[in-house]
Amino acid sequence: MNDEHDVGTLGDSKISKNTIISHDQVKRRCKRFFTKLLLDSSPKELADYFFELCYSINEETKEKKRLDLVIEKFDENYNNTEKEKE
Repeated sequence: MNDEHDVGTLGDSKISKNTIISHDQVKRRCKRFFTKLLLDSSPKELADYFFELCYSINEETKEKKRLDLVIEKFDENYNNTEKEKE
């Protein structure tokens, strides 16, 4: 798969829901969306948005865990991975 293919951003119709794209392409689509969200929202709106997003994702998983514990574990794993890259 060509990673340079224009995959657009969330909310557009550049690719179908069934299109298989790489991790980096998914990241690029989400990054554009989140950048716009960050620029157009207040800190309170962002906190509310990301809480609801995380809560929704957590509700859809088979293994229901307290959201604060899920975020804490994700943050720990993410930061450890970032430190290993350095």
